[in-house]
Amino acid sequence: MGAIGRADANGAGSGVAAGANNTAPAKAAPVRAGHANEKRPNTTWSNAPVRSGQKMGTPVQSPKDADVLAADISKKDLHLDDINDALARLIAAKAAAAAAAKTNDAARKEEASAELTAAQGNLAECIAEEVNRLSRPVVGFSRSPADAQSVDRLIAEAYAKKGGEGRRLVGDAILEARAKRVVDNLKALNDAVHDKTLFDLGDARAKAFIGDAAQWVMAHHSADGTSPSACRLHRLDTVIATLRSAGVQNDVLEALVDQCKQAGLKIPKDSARYIQDVQDAASRALPVTSVTP
Repeated sequence: MGAIGRADANGAGSGVAAGANNTAPAKAAPVRAGHANEKRPNTTWSNAPVRSGQKMGTPVQSPKDADVLAADISKKDLHLDDINDALARLIAAKAAAAAAAKTNDAARKEEASAELTAAQGNLAECIAEEVNRLSRPVVGFSRSPADAQSVDRLIAEAYAKKGGEGRRLVGDAILEARAKRVVDNLKALNDAVHDKTLFDLGDARAKAFIGDAAQWVMAHHSADGTSPSACRLHRLDTVIATLRSAGVQNDVLEALVDQCKQAGLKIPKDSARYIQDVQDAASRALPVTSVTP
């Protein structure tokens, strides 16, 4: 339970280590929560980088709407060359690993396995870079959840039309890239809420970050197989343990559990008790109770 690995990000690692020393987000100037008429220069979405064939997006002015209105991003804005190269590398690495597995050459197997892992990570990184390029940044956080989700969807649609193995591999890599975004944003949200610098958990912006995380938990991952509910619980358990070990407080985690429940995840406990059970299991270095063999 120490990290969200590739097995958890796409049913098989994002390498987001629990308690990793990630750079702390810059803190915004103190603003009292609930004062909508105050100037809040550090809470508005800023413009995305320049997009090919498109003007810069207009900043969203309303704090209420900023989290739900995506910038005007379309498929013509996508730059897929790096993703295509990374996908080709991953397909080749999978073939090489399959061939190596049929031999008795331990060194060849190890080398092929290492290249496969590196290629999987490279594809996720290329997707994350494209998401960051097209999405508006948020001071102290990663990117606008609405923008990032739009780019995720456009990339998935681009490869869905091509079909084949690439569709599944890109879909998994999108979710792996999203796993890191989710962890980074919830850690930043925890800081913002408890430092009282931006907003509280009832703010629409906070709900946007929580919702992005819940969508990652509930999304279909290719390795979910015939037990999607168990796999979703496992992802939730893992992200809770990762965030808790990084100092994220229970109110943020309970908001995530509640959102997953609203999305249909069956958890036969109240959210606080569920989080405590996950934490207890992680501290004993035991599998959490919701994980099935």
